[in-house]
Amino acid sequence: MAPNRADSFMVLGHVYMIADMGKEAIPMLQKDILLNPHPPSMYLQNLAWSYYYEGQYEKAIAEGKKCCKCEPQQYLCTSLFDMRLYGAESGSGGT
Repeated sequence: MAPNRADSFMVLGHVYMIADMGKEAIPMLQKDILLNPHPPSMYLQNLAWSYYYEGQYEKAIAEGKKCCKCEPQQYLCTSLFDMRLYGAESGSGGT
């Protein structure tokens, strides 16, 4: 893996995320954003969902809102306050 390539960390973080390994995904996804000061919305979306799956709802919503500023038509934006994330914002977790 290229140590200074943001895309490498995004791909690895995404793989961890879909493998239900959020604890491993979050540092990779944070690193990809650190390496790319103007990250594509996909970077932010992956981090938001990883936080959500790890039960870190406030962080998930904060990253989701950043993603929506970058790309309002992104899927995450249209579902940001669906019943799962709305439940997370209100403290119930939506599960």
